[in-house]
Amino acid sequence: MIYIIQEGATVLGAGDTFENAVKDANRLFQFDPASVKRYPDCDGDVYQHTEYNLDEFIRSDYFQTHRPSFQELLLSDPDRADRIDEAAEDGSDGSTHAEEIQDWRDCWESYCRDYDVPDEVREYVEIEMQVTESYHATRGTLEEVIG
Repeated sequence: MIYIIQEGATVLGAGDTFENAVKDANRLFQFDPASVKRYPDCDGDVYQHTEYNLDEFIRSDYFQTHRPSFQELLLSDPDRADRIDEAAEDGSDGSTHAEEIQDWRDCWESYCRDYDVPDEVREYVEIEMQVTESYHATRGTLEEVIG
C-alpha cells in the first residue's frame, strides 16, 4: 500500500500504486502529483504532499495562545479538564482526537476572522481537518484519549 501524507502525519490518500494513491488524495485536494515527494523518514512507500500546511498552524503561537486554557476547560468542560489533569501526571495529553480537532477548527475560524486568509487556503486547511477527522473515525480512534 502506498500512502500520500501531509506533514508526516495526516493521511491524504492511499492506493496500491502511486497513481491510485494520488487519485485517492485528489478526491479532496486536486494537487499536482509533482508536488508529492518520497517521505525520507519512513521505510516503505510513503510520499509527502507539502503544498498546504495545517501542521504549521497547530504549532503556531496563535494556536497555542487561542486554544482553550485549562482554566477555561474547568468551567466549560470539566470532564476533559479532569482527564487532562490526570494525563499530565504521565506526560500525556488527556484530550480525545475529536476534542483536539474541534480545538483546531475553533482556533482556525478565529484566525480566519482576525486575518485576511484567502478562501483557497481556508478551504484546504478545513479539508485537511476533515481528512484527519475521517481518518480517526474510520479507525475508531476519534473518541480515544490521546496518549
